[in-house]
Amino acid sequence: MTPRAALVVIATLVTVSCGGSASLAPAATPAEPPPPALSLAAPDPPEEPEPAPGELSGAPAWLGVELATVPAGLAGVLVRGVMRGSPAATAGLAPGDRILTIDGRRVDSPAELVGLIGARAAGERAALGVRRGEAERLLAVRLAPRPSTDELMRKTYVGLPAPSLGSLKPAQGSLTPRLAALRGKVVVVEFWASWCMVCRVLAPTMNAWQRRYAGQGVELLGITTEPVERAALAASQLGMAYPIASDDTGRTSLAYRATALPTLFVIDRAGVVRDVLVGYSSARLDELQALLDRLVEERIVR
Repeated sequence: MTPRAALVVIATLVTVSCGGSASLAPAATPAEPPPPALSLAAPDPPEEPEPAPGELSGAPAWLGVELATVPAGLAGVLVRGVMRGSPAATAGLAPGDRILTIDGRRVDSPAELVGLIGARAAGERAALGVRRGEAERLLAVRLAPRPSTDELMRKTYVGLPAPSLGSLKPAQGSLTPRLAALRGKVVVVEFWASWCMVCRVLAPTMNAWQRRYAGQGVELLGITTEPVERAALAASQLGMAYPIASDDTGRTSLAYRATALPTLFVIDRAGVVRDVLVGYSSARLDELQALLDRLVEERIVR
């Protein structure tokens, strides 16, 4: 599979997530085995406070799961992943569950479930018929407003260890593109491409950070799925003054769900993701710079 084809695969998985956006743990992480069967007498999740009148009016609904088709002979839709803090997580859904019905209506495909969720508004309640192992139960879920791409990425990654950088190939600079080699340093990872016009706008900011934080334990790394030679040429033409690596297998880009470019990750000295930015925003870049200033002072690895 080519890197571009690999990104198409992950984009397809994202599309079938209820809400239509990237909402889950990295695709490189295998689905967890089904948890123990639930007792039918298990208590429902605690009641959430009702939203203020008009607070969610007109907002698209979002469940926060990644879906997959089930093997032949099984009913329902497989829950491949559940995003932290999502309505699905609050309701008690878990990877490995099968959603059989929504409000009593049978669902047989991810697209069908996505359509039923998409036809609702944020704040509405839905009853999900779920099978976990050998047990079935009904879960009540209040649908939430669909988060922005930035919010989804932050929910997915912030506060968790950064995914492996995989088998990257150096294209420019002497930085060893492995998280283990960068432990103890603050790392800014930029996913970019030569054809991405917004990436060109971001390059001066990255260069400025390279100058600002030189010698302060901050490392910048640009990652592209383009081959080494093309990546090196593009980096030179664009004046990128920081290390560049080629992810020509696409594995690292998939692990970080970098399907929209540019995407920036800020990783602290302990290897934990502290913030994510998708696209270009002057205000958000100022926030990231302020975060870098704080992380420079965090001398002790947690």
